[in-house]
Amino acid sequence: MIGNERFKPLPLDGELETVMYGGKGCGYEFAKNHGIPLPENGCYYFKNRQDGGESLLTAYSFNFTYAVFDSDANTLWYYEIDT
Repeated sequence: MIGNERFKPLPLDGELETVMYGGKGCGYEFAKNHGIPLPENGCYYFKNRQDGGESLLTAYSFNFTYAVFDSDANTLWYYEIDT
């Protein structure tokens, strides 16, 4: 996975981490609620398929793909949502 231009090295950016794993003032925990851990080492892929380029924190609906690879456990988790 490392070296693939579609995957970025961890850590997640703040907004994405907040929506996927929770954070101050955010009621969403998409990855956390589905048992997807946030690895210390690895990389991630995120594609927001929502029209308009709206912030994830203020979006009225969600249409995205998220994948995270744990290089220590050699495990890939995948999550997709379209509300």
